[in-house]
Amino acid sequence: PTLSCPNDSALVQMFFTTDDNANHETSASFADSNGATSFDMQVGDLESNKNYHVQECLPKQSCYILTFNDEAGDGICCDHGTGSYSILYDGVEVASG
Repeated sequence: PTLSCPNDSALVQMFFTTDDNANHETSASFADSNGATSFDMQVGDLESNKNYHVQECLPKQSCYILTFNDEAGDGICCDHGTGSYSILYDGVEVASG
């Protein structure tokens, strides 16, 4: 189910799919400009070849940073699967890859 956010917040949704090696080389985090994380998964927390959907109501007029770290340096696509990501801000896609 989709969250309903108060007027001073925006619904931020993150959809991502991990590659074949995510469980032993990939981490992901979503943090504000002060470094406070609203989503933080370390290497070993993510399963390989899995679809994830994370949603949160976050304050409007704030800046956020999505970080994927791949310890092997081969990214989440395409040598070892078809990893991808998409971020929606109040229902509008603002980033994807």
